[in-house]
Amino acid sequence: MESFDFQKLFYIAMRAVDMNNNLSPISNVQRIYLGTGRFTENTSRTKLISGGIQISEVSEGLSGGAVAGIVIGAFLLVLIVLVAGYLINQRMKKA
Repeated sequence: MESFDFQKLFYIAMRAVDMNNNLSPISNVQRIYLGTGRFTENTSRTKLISGGIQISEVSEGLSGGAVAGIVIGAFLLVLIVLVAGYLINQRMKKA
């Protein structure tokens, strides 16, 4: 079994292949640094795990949770506007 070398920076990414052998673009790029101290390119998105292992996210863009939040928020906003419009319409009919 092979392992990562100590005090070296490694990049790991994902690619998918479907049943028709279509290859997806590279996504979910991560940096892994195994060392005893802090990695010099420490950003707010770098996580230090026990034993000096650091993992940081390199890829930019929206996460699945962020996209889900946007979709759910937009749905709820449309629902609120529709209910408010219906209630206003019902009041105007009674008057």
